[in-house]
Amino acid sequence: MYFTLQFVRCTQPFGVDNSEKIKTINMTVVRGIYTDGSGNLGRCGYAAVITFVDGKTIELGGAEPNSTNHRAELWGLILALEYLKDNPQPTPTPIFSDSQYAVDGLNEHWVANWKQRNWYNIKGRPVKNQDLWERLEALRSIPATFHHLRGHTDALGKKGKDALAKNLSRFGADTEVHNQGNLAADKVADAFRLGSGELGDWETGRWGESIRMNGRMLKR
Repeated sequence: MYFTLQFVRCTQPFGVDNSEKIKTINMTVVRGIYTDGSGNLGRCGYAAVITFVDGKTIELGGAEPNSTNHRAELWGLILALEYLKDNPQPTPTPIFSDSQYAVDGLNEHWVANWKQRNWYNIKGRPVKNQDLWERLEALRSIPATFHHLRGHTDALGKKGKDALAKNLSRFGADTEVHNQGNLAADKVADAFRLGSGELGDWETGRWGESIRMNGRMLKR
């Protein structure tokens, strides 16, 4: 069984009253969302960084013990879509992920093929992360588009240069904005993987039914 911890932080505080903060956020149009997962095996962190047309940012994040990188990447996308579900936008929102696995799975409708095979892949093996793919499929009606963005553009040497070049060829003049969004999501996901995300000015709660955040720090 998987268990996750999820948190939300507004990087530009709107005051002490949480209800006023949420009201202000919900009146703002989302420009794009950047998701990421951090870790390989064991405790993994994940994040969704929501950017707004007025320059404000919300960081959503969480952690899952006994996880994998693929699960963390999928969790990041779930956070993004759940936010959009609770905060409908006037037009489809672009969501950027550096996970080819996650983006291709959504854009190529892998779930439909898996369902036809009773959740077995083309090699006859059980599909991994079925629980998260089912959650994503349940959110597919949310107006959003999914885009693969090369990560680790800040890496030294050939790895960083290749990532920068590929993003530039795909996104042109918007490349730097997307690179910064990806780096921000990576930083948040990494903080939760390391256990430091639960400390500081994060507040417990999630958007939607429990949108009224209690403002209490969750200490480990």
